[in-house]
Amino acid sequence: MNFGPRLNAQALRDRRNQETTLHKLAQTQSDIYFLTCCKKLDIVPKGLRLKNPLSSSGLPEASRICEQASVKLRNVALKLCYRKQRTLTGNANTNDWRRHLNSQSKINGVERFLKDSYSTHVRRCFAKKNAKLRTLSKENILLSGLVEQGHPFITHLFKTGVERSVTTTTNSHPNNQQVINLTDEPLSDAQLSLLNKGLSFCPTTKIDDVDLSFSISRFNRRVRLKEWAHTEGISDSPQPLSHPQLPKREWTPGTNRNRYIDCFTDSVQQHLRSFLNTIDNAPTSKTDNLSKQERRALKELSHNKDLVIKPADKGGAVVLQTRENYIREAYRQLADGKFYSRQSSDQTKQVMTKIHSLTRQLGKDTQEDIKLLLPPNPNSGHFYLLPKWHKIYSLLENIVSDSDKPINNSNIISLARKYNVIPPGRPIVSGINTPTEYLSAYVDRFLQPLLTYIPSYIQDTTHFLRRLQHEVPFVQDGSYLVTLDVSSLYTNIPHEEGIIACRELLLKTLSL
Repeated sequence: MNFGPRLNAQALRDRRNQETTLHKLAQTQSDIYFLTCCKKLDIVPKGLRLKNPLSSSGLPEASRICEQASVKLRNVALKLCYRKQRTLTGNANTNDWRRHLNSQSKINGVERFLKDSYSTHVRRCFAKKNAKLRTLSKENILLSGLVEQGHPFITHLFKTGVERSVTTTTNSHPNNQQVINLTDEPLSDAQLSLLNKGLSFCPTTKIDDVDLSFSISRFNRRVRLKEWAHTEGISDSPQPLSHPQLPKREWTPGTNRNRYIDCFTDSVQQHLRSFLNTIDNAPTSKTDNLSKQERRALKELSHNKDLVIKPADKGGAVVLQTRENYIREAYRQLADGKFYSRQSSDQTKQVMTKIHSLTRQLGKDTQEDIKLLLPPNPNSGHFYLLPKWHKIYSLLENIVSDSDKPINNSNIISLARKYNVIPPGRPIVSGINTPTEYLSAYVDRFLQPLLTYIPSYIQDTTHFLRRLQHEVPFVQDGSYLVTLDVSSLYTNIPHEEGIIACRELLLKTLSL
């Protein structure tokens, strides 16, 4: 067992304090994982279940109220855990434990000890939470069968990112396939540490006072617009589907409409002024959330033009590909003449002209709204791919020689590189600042509420399980539950038939 280097009394106290903080952080992270899984599975831990004081009355309303309150308590507990995690992470990232260490070798020794101690404790905490989750799941009628069968819906949750938690705090990078390198260039420790933080990680940057103030002002405006839209739409009686009135582009609702929002926006402005008065604009070792090595790694990766870094389509991993392979997959998909056609020039101006021509055929009110929904300087859409890493196993299974089998998590990346297997990409066209960006959101305001009227509508897995719970008694023994998947769903929907289906559903809803 690693006890770390011999230390003096003060250095030993500092190390123990840091170790205690890391243990509390591990416990809090396991609590977050546990409550998040409970939320996904739609179950409530026993300690948060409210006992019905009116159970003898047999009133279902009382039981329903207790169940709803228990769910809210679970969600509040999750928020409190996130708040506690932020505090503990800030405390854990301080270097106070180094103050009384007089040599680099002792610093390295204590750092290794803290990493080992944290890793051991976090695995122990997560193992306990997994055991609790299995017990709670077995008590649920629907989930018990999934647990016994080892269904992926359950096992995927139980295979938690314990290593990811270790990585976040200790900057270690075990081979947990959060970073999938399909190139021939090896990654340095600093590059792996950086990529393990995820593509949504925000490195510390120099603060632009004007830009930050403008962003805060825009945020406050969106908050007020959100309140205005909800308040204007509230009614005690059902309202018919009507033409929504859009506010002018730079219009901001006035104050004194909602005292809570007024108090919130004033507080944000006060914090902003205080922050700008105290912050040091240049990142330093105290404020920077990246080490010098990670800063250098960030520069190296961003300047490598032969490298494409994308999030995996599923699973949250980071996939590194050569630009050549990425472009080859893009051309393979774009060469399908059934869905795509080559254009001789940018069609943005033609699309804008067509939109203006169509709006002239509409009513005056709609024409005014459309003007507000057209970007002043539109661009064409941006096509990109998200690699479907989860498909790589089936691709390798057909081409890998028997000597390289079996395929498992430990060799799948090296086999993909060896056989130069390119994962298929999920095509996505980014509509940001395109001619139809705001128009699409406008139309979505009409179509989104109609989805719930479709008999086959399923919101998510939890919604499916709830429906199954009510419909299973009507399914006869020996029946088969069948699912199907549509390849390239959106590109396979014919435009004319899709518009007809939307029109029929809209008319049907209006007649209700």
